[in-house]
Amino acid sequence: MADRNEKEKALIKEIGSLRQRVKELERCEEERKRTEEIFLDLFNATEEVVILMDREGIILGANKNAARLYVVPMERLPGTSIYDLIPSDRVKSSKGKVKTVLETRKPVRFEGKLEEKVFENWLYPVLYDGSEVQRIAIYVRDITERKRLEAILKQTEEKYRNIYENAIEGIFQIGPDGRFISANPSLAHIHGYDSPEELMKTAKTIASIYVNPDDHHRLMNVLFEQGAVQNYEAKMYRKDGSLQWISTNVRLERDGQGKTLYYEGTMMDITNRKMVEEALAESEARYRTAIENSNDPIAIIRGDKIQYVNRRFVEIFGYGEPEDVHGKPVLLVVHPDDRDKVITINQRRQRGEPVPSRYEFKGITKDGKVIYIEVSAASIVYRGTPEYLVYLRDITERKAAEEALSNERNRFRTLSENAPFGIIMVDKEGVFEYINPKFKELFGYNLDEVPNGLEWFRKAFPDPKSRKEVISTWIGYLRSTRPGEKVPRTLPATCKDGTQKIIHFIPFRLATGEYIVTLEDITERIQAHEALVKSHQELEQLNRAKTKAVNHISHELKTPLSVIQGNIRLLKRKLKRLPIDANLQNIMETLERNLERLFGISKETDEIFRVSQELEAGALLDNLDRLWQRIEDLSDIPPDVRSHLDTLKAWLSQYLSGSAESFQSINLFPFVLDVLERVKQLSS
Repeated sequence: MADRNEKEKALIKEIGSLRQRVKELERCEEERKRTEEIFLDLFNATEEVVILMDREGIILGANKNAARLYVVPMERLPGTSIYDLIPSDRVKSSKGKVKTVLETRKPVRFEGKLEEKVFENWLYPVLYDGSEVQRIAIYVRDITERKRLEAILKQTEEKYRNIYENAIEGIFQIGPDGRFISANPSLAHIHGYDSPEELMKTAKTIASIYVNPDDHHRLMNVLFEQGAVQNYEAKMYRKDGSLQWISTNVRLERDGQGKTLYYEGTMMDITNRKMVEEALAESEARYRTAIENSNDPIAIIRGDKIQYVNRRFVEIFGYGEPEDVHGKPVLLVVHPDDRDKVITINQRRQRGEPVPSRYEFKGITKDGKVIYIEVSAASIVYRGTPEYLVYLRDITERKAAEEALSNERNRFRTLSENAPFGIIMVDKEGVFEYINPKFKELFGYNLDEVPNGLEWFRKAFPDPKSRKEVISTWIGYLRSTRPGEKVPRTLPATCKDGTQKIIHFIPFRLATGEYIVTLEDITERIQAHEALVKSHQELEQLNRAKTKAVNHISHELKTPLSVIQGNIRLLKRKLKRLPIDANLQNIMETLERNLERLFGISKETDEIFRVSQELEAGALLDNLDRLWQRIEDLSDIPPDVRSHLDTLKAWLSQYLSGSAESFQSINLFPFVLDVLERVKQLSS
């Protein structure tokens, strides 16, 4: 009877030990939940896009990140085709991936690029009753270090779940010889046996199932020294020879004389826990490595104190070691100008009130240097204490670039506002973003009256035929030009008051796809040029008339002078044999002198004629040069026109240099008019 009471006491004591173990398991479960909450908070701190669509690609639901990614209002996403949101050149490929998901009923992963960002895309089939794919879930996220940690977090959570779902303890009694006296079904199951009887029959001694015999020897030595051992862990063999980790609680039972009666205790399979601990240690090591080597500063804040910072945080704020800022107020790195702002946001976050997901503040380094910081933070619970995981980014260079860009924009606006010519800024869709005051002065329109290119063409070119030609020319320019290229055009444009002005257009294409167009009023210049050309033509006609008269006089004068000269010479030879009166001799000499003067006048008229010809040729060459300068930018000049101009310039150059054998005065005016008319047709 006494022996039975002792056994009952031992059993009650063992049950008490089991209760303590259950409490320990419950504590582990709570620790797992807290750890799970931490990892979930980390996961929620990242930004990702989630979309649910049907088999045809119609969106059934999406989160706010999807609306921000595709720049579409949230309320418009449901019912919209996903293929209308992605670039047209990727629609075919995307449909192929969706088809693969529908056929294989397996997820498809691929990476894509959008606005210089690389995204990881997952297409998950949504099955009903395990048969046909009814819907597809799309997850789009940045491929970052946090994604890798999220995957590890998920794996760790699954291992923890498996551990706690299968945590069943076995109860045993073992004699001094190491053989099992009794075992419960849980113990048999732990070691891979179908029943306790099979376990006790097959396993000769407890020592035989230890992988390392030294583990058993150490356990027995501690047991004899202390009388009990808690949570002793060792590797053991299962029935099939596989290895497992077992946690053992055992105590030594003695009789009244101190002789060992048996050992009794519990065993728990902790193989999964061991594996999870190893994976968790590896995960935490990788997570810490990722955090420590992040290019962005990272901190953990509790209240208003800094609990942890990574290497990059220390670097950008100029401190030597992380310990230099641990336990210090967050205002340590905040410039006095922005401390009230940071305090307000921090207090609102602690009260659970809404705060911006991202904000900026002016920071200050250890040596007093001002830097600009962008912050995003997430609330987490770590070891039961509310904390904030804070991601920071040094945006000092970006701020400087933004300020420089703002200054450049101000300078451009100042220049454009005071420019002596009109300026239009056109976006990629043809919308007028800006017109300067000179444009309004030239045409009388403001931006509301000509908001886009179509409205401008309609008002500036009211004639439908002319407008059609201008629009066709503009479209051709858009298709053929590259960024930085400009193709000037001169066209008549109608103003708001109905007047017409001749405008020199110079469109300039930017690398962003936008256009800057300058418009210069050259009406007076064209009119002055036409008046100058007309005066020049009249002077040329007078000059040709003069040249013709001089040539005629020279020709008509030479013939009679030659006859007179010949007769005087004959008369002198006949008078040599006769006595000559002095008066007659004087008359003859006077005739010869006057004749010489007339010949001199004839030579002078020849010289005048020659110089006039050279002046005509020089003026014509200048006109051809000016004509060539106006049309040399045209790439589609007919070859015969170019050949005529080149030949004419070469011949005139040869004549002026004296290498041409002869020159014949011709009327080139009709030819030049013909060339100008053909060039005008090309440029219109």
